[in-house]
Amino acid sequence: MPLITPEDIGTTPRSCLSPRRRLQAWERTNGKCVVCGERIDGARERWIIEHIRALELGGADEIANMGPAHEACGREKTRDDHTRTAQAKRQKLRHIGAAAPERPLPGSRTSPLKRKLNGTVVPREAALSGTTVRSAKRVPRFGRSLWKTAAEAEKPLAERIANPQEGAPAQLAAALTDERRPARNQSPIRFGMSNASKREDHQVLAGSLGALIPLEIASLLTPPSPLPDEEPDAYGRLLTAVGVSVEPRDTIEWLWVKDVVDLLWEAQRLRRLRTAMLRTARRRGLSDLLDAYREPAGDTFGYDRSELVHGWSSGEPEAVREVAALLAKHGLTDEAISAQALSSKLDDLDRIERMIANADGRRNGVLREIERRRSALGSRLRAASDQIIDGEAVEAANDQRGPARR
Repeated sequence: MPLITPEDIGTTPRSCLSPRRRLQAWERTNGKCVVCGERIDGARERWIIEHIRALELGGADEIANMGPAHEACGREKTRDDHTRTAQAKRQKLRHIGAAAPERPLPGSRTSPLKRKLNGTVVPREAALSGTTVRSAKRVPRFGRSLWKTAAEAEKPLAERIANPQEGAPAQLAAALTDERRPARNQSPIRFGMSNASKREDHQVLAGSLGALIPLEIASLLTPPSPLPDEEPDAYGRLLTAVGVSVEPRDTIEWLWVKDVVDLLWEAQRLRRLRTAMLRTARRRGLSDLLDAYREPAGDTFGYDRSELVHGWSSGEPEAVREVAALLAKHGLTDEAISAQALSSKLDDLDRIERMIANADGRRNGVLREIERRRSALGSRLRAASDQIIDGEAVEAANDQRGPARR
């Protein structure tokens, strides 16, 4: 089937129209465009006579099937008609030779080999990816997902890792399961995970991620230095969960996953900082309330002011009761301390909220880039598969017409 060229995108082929026929087509719709329905200024706008139903789609070349249209609308309609016609032809060609022949011809659908449009003969299972089985051993580890079939991609990640040979040819499975030794001074990424402190599900996720991370980029996925109050294994678990969910396919997506995890880690750290800041400010808020109501700084219910605030913040039962009695004396509750602490830290909290929003926005931007990259790759793979299907259909049609001509 010939491809559509830009020269083919024009007005629909029709018989030569006389001025009288053009006037009849104009009067049928009273000068309204048959595509967009807007009124056409016949003196100032460029317009043509367009078939309402295209000739390629079964329309008749009669005055009842004609009408005026803006030139731009007509070109857009013709382009859509060409697309529908091409899709209909592809659908018809796919059904040619549906019965399986007893003796398959070389290059037919039932043959283990396939002839591409450029004449190259390749194994049929490697046709979509454009790589032969012989060159499978040269495929890097992060390119293994390109060899997955549609049914294999629907399986859970843990099942695909446990059975890498299932659904693949023998040579290809051997190439995919060929483990390479790490280079000198290079080891698989561990993230400081200890089996003693992990639950069983975390161990499964860690093993799955270790099987997917290419050794070439393991050094780029090192975790940041944890703060003294942070758990050393928390970053590794977060990277494991995100990596298993996204399933990066190449080095670029792995670096994007690293950026997403870093931004998530930064946002979590800022939220913990916000909570710690409010807890610290509550001590200052209690002192400010005692000063506002002129409570003595000396002996207060048997406590010194500083000792009372320290005991209350430490959770000592006696100090907590004394503070509750002081607040009830002035008609206040514990929420008054939180309100005083919040009012004293509004500027700092607002700055932290902006930093959290900035990290979340950058994270969403990286996720959109991953989605845009995968959608573009899917479009290219879909176009390549359509060309291969068209080539197979044409070959099947030629194979069936050959014996009939003889």
